[in-house]
Amino acid sequence: MLPITDTPDYGGEEDPIATIKSFIHNNGHSLLGAVAAASGPRAHQNCLQLFCDVAQAQRLTRPMRTEFKRFQELLTLAETDERRPECLNDHDLEAIDQMAVQLESLLQRIGPDRAPIDIGNMLTTCA
Repeated sequence: MLPITDTPDYGGEEDPIATIKSFIHNNGHSLLGAVAAASGPRAHQNCLQLFCDVAQAQRLTRPMRTEFKRFQELLTLAETDERRPECLNDHDLEAIDQMAVQLESLLQRIGPDRAPIDIGNMLTTCA
């Protein structure tokens, strides 16, 4: 779906943006379908925008990571919500469930969000 471009070297660690680009390339269509089924056209549009952001990125940003986490939570809630739309059939629910699991696995592979950097502390130690 998306071309994988060169990204900075992570010294033996798996590069998070390359991992996400590969995930989108392999599972993007399924993710779009699951998001659209679970939440409708606006969420589908947000997912497409995230794909565009990832395609242009050289590194994974906090907003991108947050958006993937938000989609994972949305899909997890959609499969357990008793108020879900009646138009979702068993096939849709299974696809939503599988994509929620795959997104959770992706988030675990790319690791936790890095803690914020305290620039004030860095400046005082350098001075």
